[in-house]
Amino acid sequence: MINAPRRPRLRAPALLLAGALLASLAWGLVSCATAPVVIPADLDAPALVQRAQEAADASSWDLAIRYYKRLMEAYGDPVNLVTGEYEIAFIEYKRGDKEAAKKGMESVLARYETAQPGSLPDLYRVLAQKILEKLGK
Repeated sequence: MINAPRRPRLRAPALLLAGALLASLAWGLVSCATAPVVIPADLDAPALVQRAQEAADASSWDLAIRYYKRLMEAYGDPVNLVTGEYEIAFIEYKRGDKEAAKKGMESVLARYETAQPGSLPDLYRVLAQKILEKLGK
């Protein structure tokens, strides 16, 4: 008896399996894409700051900035304005955008020059001055 070479029988099933794996991988990548976060309109100022901090802690800088801008738009009293402005400038500093950070920190300090004494927390003034020193004012 002559032994004829055998053709592999798994060729078509292997191609089907590879195609199925590729399709599931592609679907997984598409389905894992996150939709833009919608900021609820009914969040109060502390909740906006909390969510902004959580986003910043996760290095979701753009989302954190969106929360701070919402804080400033919805609750535009002087304390929330200086809070949002400082935090946005600090995010720019952390991202390495020195010009935006410098401009933001200078804007924070300008708020203190026009504010009534004691109406704004000293914290942001002190921190803005320290960041500007690091940036070489």
